[in-house]
Amino acid sequence: MLNTQDLDGNIPGYEIHTDEQTGQDFFISEVGVYVKVTVGIGNIEHTVNLAVTDGTNRAMKIEPYTYKVKYGSKEYEKIVAGVTVVDIQNTQQRALTKGIALHGLGLSLWTGDDFDSNEPVVTTTIPRATPPAPRASANEPVKTDNLKKKLEEGNDYWGSVVKATKASKQQWAVVQKKILQKYTVESEVLAKLKSIYNESRSK
Repeated sequence: MLNTQDLDGNIPGYEIHTDEQTGQDFFISEVGVYVKVTVGIGNIEHTVNLAVTDGTNRAMKIEPYTYKVKYGSKEYEKIVAGVTVVDIQNTQQRALTKGIALHGLGLSLWTGDDFDSNEPVVTTTIPRATPPAPRASANEPVKTDNLKKKLEEGNDYWGSVVKATKASKQQWAVVQKKILQKYTVESEVLAKLKSIYNESRSK
């Protein structure tokens, strides 16, 4: 049981569970690594089990492994890297956020509304993303019809994205979501855009 008080006590609590057999703050199974986080407020607790996944939502394991995908008449082998401390910590934070949301807290973060907004919350159904196409061999060109454009600092798309980011009146979470829906963006580039966004707000 977590050390929590009721809502009037205003002291919620959370616990990142530890595997009793290994002493690690993550769990290992045959199908992948996962974490377990419990969030409690008063007498109500919600526990979230969340798999550690890579950028393509493939379950990560302790050791790297490969899998095959078929694209047209060709079959390709792809690699899922072994899990790292960063992957585990990021998944723990995601599980904690989900646990908090199960209590009905922080919902405005998902809708882009301000905390003090009195407007009704509008929920939308987000379509499942199309999985990325596998990399073609050296002799076969990749079909790019359904692929996202890659956004890099200084490339053809950079100027228009920076301009839209500075001009946007929406919160960063909404701006970031729109960028990622249209472009493939490395974390360093995304951090640069966030810095530009924050600078435009401070002026």
